[in-house]
Amino acid sequence: MVYNQEFKHKRNNRRKFIYKSLLILLMAFFIGGGVYLFYYTNFFIWQNIKITGLKNINENDLGINNNKYYIFQLPKIENIAFDSVIFHKNYLNRVLEIEIVEKKLYGIWCNLEMREITLDLDEDEIINSQLEFNINSTSTNDKISVESKIIPQSKVIYNESCFWYDSTGLLFLEAPNSRGQLIPTILNFGNESKKIGQNILEKYEFNILFQIIKILEEAKISVEHLEFESQQSKEIKVVTQQDVNIYFSLRFQPQFIKEPLDIFNKLIPMPKKIDFRSEGKVFYK
Repeated sequence: MVYNQEFKHKRNNRRKFIYKSLLILLMAFFIGGGVYLFYYTNFFIWQNIKITGLKNINENDLGINNNKYYIFQLPKIENIAFDSVIFHKNYLNRVLEIEIVEKKLYGIWCNLEMREITLDLDEDEIINSQLEFNINSTSTNDKISVESKIIPQSKVIYNESCFWYDSTGLLFLEAPNSRGQLIPTILNFGNESKKIGQNILEKYEFNILFQIIKILEEAKISVEHLEFESQQSKEIKVVTQQDVNIYFSLRFQPQFIKEPLDIFNKLIPMPKKIDFRSEGKVFYK
């Protein structure tokens, strides 16, 4: 009896030893295999990263395809031009799809910095430089000596830096210098230059500007560009493709301008200057 109990005890201990040994071997196998796969293979790396939705940003500028990413990490994508970034993960095939939604290109804001330069005749043939000639001649056979002196003339030019803004007035992307009806372009004269990450106007003022642009579109006014000359005056000038100047204030709601604009738009010729800067009133000539 005692012998049987001792035998069973030894047998149980032997089984426990075998089980523990197998467990340790399995753990070592998995750990070793995992270490091997992690350090010596691409098993834990995204094999394919697809980026969709890009229209105005170059994919290479994101720098994603130049790096390797493990399946337990995601690329860090931060860009003010993006509304949202969504990751779709396929672990089985190790494919990561990045869906990007860009901000809508609503309009262009151009900072115009005035600079005065001096030009001579060689640099700008359009300028009528004054030439002083001293001609000395002793006979008809003598050579005529001509001394020319270019009197410099100044010219004012504007350095332009343009950016796209969204429907909230936030600048988020460099833009071309463009004019025309399809793109609301605002020229910023004599004000503090705005840069990416800044709003072109206060929220209340931009909402009014947004309404003005919409009313002009509904009235089928062909806009060439808009001019913002003074931050203090809170006024904006619209220049049409027919060379008509229309003035607005950003201090009050512009609903009252709808009816007068419809009337003016039917006039031939249309007044060259229309002023809506007094609430509820319109002046023209």
